[in-house]
Amino acid sequence: MTDDRIYEVEVAAPPQKVWEALTEPHTVRRYYYGTSPRTTWEVGSPVEFVDDDGDVQIEGVVLAFEPLCASRTPSSPPGTAATMTRAPCIGR
Repeated sequence: MTDDRIYEVEVAAPPQKVWEALTEPHTVRRYYYGTSPRTTWEVGSPVEFVDDDGDVQIEGVVLAFEPLCASRTPSSPPGTAATMTRAPCIGR
């Protein structure tokens, strides 16, 4: 048995707006535990989700990143990861 969970959400918005909601700090903080990502989004680079005081709440490494397609970052609780994908992916 696996602990993997898959949630699918359909969003009625242009692809660029959806991608910004997944990667832009000012948008992410609205839904991701009041934190914003601090990262370059390069695979292997650090990613920290920081609160309004600048304190790190979740940290890890960018595991995958393909603009307008997919990202994989650490999640909470520690040791878990969140994968966000867009289907169909632009440019494929």
